Amino acid sequence: MPDEDKIPGLVPPGAVIDAALALAKEIEAERLLRLEAEVARIPELEADAASMRDIRAGFEALSGGKCATDMTRPEIVAMLKGVAEAMSSAVAIPIGRNVAVEHPCVGFLVELAGIISDLQNGKTHPSLKLYSHGATASLTAKESYKRKVLVEAVLILKLGFNYKTWIEAANHLVAGMKSAGGTIGVKPPTVNRLKSISFREKFK
Repeated sequence: MPDEDKIPGLVPPGAVIDAALALAKEIEAERLLRLEAEVARIPELEADAASMRDIRAGFEALSGGKCATDMTRPEIVAMLKGVAEAMSSAVAIPIGRNVAVEHPCVGFLVELAGIISDLQNGKTHPSLKLYSHGATASLTAKESYKRKVLVEAVLILKLGFNYKTWIEAANHLVAGMKSAGGTIGVKPPTVNRLKSISFREKFK
């Protein structure tokens, strides 16, 4: 039987094993380097985690557990400034070694906080002045959002219960709202009111 190490064109088994061992060593060396890099970053990651905990605690203290619609103007201003401060280093734009400039979004938040603060002094920024939008002119953002949810709820009910018509799904929603004591604005829910809201949302 011929010696495999001497057959032309055939890589000797010993060379294959040596190459495999060398490759395994390279892979292990790269894995160790990555592991060392991850270990080296542990203090940085721990510091980041601690910083985020402090930021969250600060936000919770500022909000007092309130939602945005229940916060006072000074509380909203404080929250915006807190968000801007927390974001400042995270989104800073590097322009050189150890040099970075503030991201425009941080300046925007600070400016917005100033605009809201000015309202306390009777000064209204042009961007906050009222203007008419026809039938929905008097709606707040929260009320407008609720109307969109109602329109989507009718469509979900229509698909979920395989209703043939929009009216059937609207009747289902109205019945549920009435039993739960729900309203559309300050008025009791009716199919006609839902139809009117749906029409307005469609052609906004």
